[in-house]
Amino acid sequence: MYTAGAEVFFEPKKVAVVGASPRPDNLGRAILENLLTGFKGKVYVVNPGYTEVLGLKSYPSVQAVPDEVDLVVVATPARLAPRVVEDAGAKGAKGVVVLHSQ
Repeated sequence: MYTAGAEVFFEPKKVAVVGASPRPDNLGRAILENLLTGFKGKVYVVNPGYTEVLGLKSYPSVQAVPDEVDLVVVATPARLAPRVVEDAGAKGAKGVVVLHSQ
């Protein structure tokens, strides 16, 4: 059971994955692949280094996504995370998950 407001983490309708790339060893790509296989909502890719990832258009920032975003998953180097979280807040995202791999 979860409390009110946590729906954004468990039942988002629109998710932006920041840092996904075509590289097979990329954490963001793994998250994106998982979302594409089971998530019923809309998925957006955010990575200024690519125009497309796994067949999806890639946007240069969360604010550039042409739709509202419920949840932003940040899979970038740690030094970029604060800027991405600010961008997500400016976009009006309801939740942010920051992940880091070693």
